[in-house]
Amino acid sequence: MKLSKQERALYSLLANSANKDVLIADVHCAIYPSSHVHDGEKLTVRRMQQRIGSCISRINAKLPDGKRIVPGSVKQTYQLRIEPKRK
Repeated sequence: MKLSKQERALYSLLANSANKDVLIADVHCAIYPSSHVHDGEKLTVRRMQQRIGSCISRINAKLPDGKRIVPGSVKQTYQLRIEPKRK
């Protein structure tokens, strides 16, 4: 699976916590390490989510069956869900 630098950083963060919730702020920091401010404004969680959404979509399109980045079970989180293979 070929991923860009940002996609690799995001996937690595979520893969290390597979099937566990990861805060959107942590996901955002993985992609944009020095940026909690954008255009002079402190970013809200909603704005962070908007900025990382396209990266998540691109990764999901490249992931094999059984793996997906999905919203977490707790608000303001994501997780890499890995479904067991069916026999």
